[in-house]
Amino acid sequence: MTTNDMPIPQPTEPIALHLLNAQEAADYLRISLSTLNRLERRGELKPLRTPGGHRRYTTPMLNALLKPADEPDARS
Repeated sequence: MTTNDMPIPQPTEPIALHLLNAQEAADYLRISLSTLNRLERRGELKPLRTPGGHRRYTTPMLNALLKPADEPDARS
């Protein structure tokens, strides 16, 4: 069997994202909860919502806010 004929392993479990609540996100960014709310109102941050309406954030979502505006996107 050549390397091209070998089967590609498939993930057996979904990738789990670690979600942070609003206070944890504010702590992660080292900002106040009021500032986090302001960022959301301005549209600079869009949280995920639980079925109960609670806000949740991923670390990549928060890290995007920490990146300087003049830094090119890594995907470019």
